[in-house]
This record gives sequence, C-alpha cells and structure tokens, in this order.
Amino acid sequence: MKVVFDMDTGVDDSLALIYALNRPAYEIQGIGCVYGNVESWLAAENTMKILDLAKNLIRLSGYTPDVDIPIVFTGLRPGEKLYEELLMNEEGMQDTPNKLIHIGKPIEFDMKYFEHQLEELYQIANRDTESIRKVVQMMVPTYMPDRTKI
Repeated sequence: MKVVFDMDTGVDDSLALIYALNRPAYEIQGIGCVYGNVESWLAAENTMKILDLAKNLIRLSGYTPDVDIPIVFTGLRPGEKLYEELLMNEEGMQDTPNKLIHIGKPIEFDMKYFEHQLEELYQIANRDTESIRKVVQMMVPTYMPDRTKI
C-alpha cells in the first residue's frame, strides 16, 4: 500500500512512522513533518532523527539519498501561518489576573444564514473554482487569501 505521512514530530506520530517503515506492506511515498504538539526544540530534534532514519532506509534499499530519492525541504505554502491565533481581535480579548489566560467573547452569527452560505459555496465549488476564495472571504471576513496581508 502506498502511503504519504503528513505528521507532526511528536512522540505518537514518530512511533507510527517507525512502525510503518518496518512493515513491508507499506510503501512510503513521502513524509511531511511539521511543528507538532511538543516543544519546538523536541520537534526539531525528532525531525532530524526522522531525516537520518529516512536516509538510512534509502541507503539500505540500495538507493542514494538526494540522488535516487529526493529529500525536499519546503517553507510556508499559500494559506499557511507560522502561528495560530487562539483568539481574534473581533472576539474582544480581555486580560485576566493570570497573564497567560485571556477571555474572549465568541463572534455571533446566524446559523441559518451560514447554512445558506455553505449551500451557495457548494454550488460555486461545483461550477466556478476561481471565485471560491472571494466567496469564502465574504463568509469569513477574517480570511485573507492574499499571503502578503498575513
């Protein structure tokens, strides 16, 4: 079975990768590693271990890393961010006595209208893929399809 791993480099995903790499039934086509739910130093360390493991497995298979089988490092792709906002400005983030804890008010919206918008989005997606981003931006005002605004 051909498999592509899209994983963070926390312990559980790393163990799943090691398991799959040791099973002949799986033919690993690619591995994507991103920052996971662990400290950044551990994620970086695990990523380097996975890189070493991948290179060793390529060599053991009779190939040369980066010659027969490319290893590619990529940066952010359109729409990806370096961080995730826990609260948006629109939610009116308020401080608490604990500086690490903030309170936000959920953004109110009309569920019926939202369902109607989703139906419109579905219709557009099936006939006009060029305007999908514009429609999503109308539905979600905080969505910025233009990376220069991020």
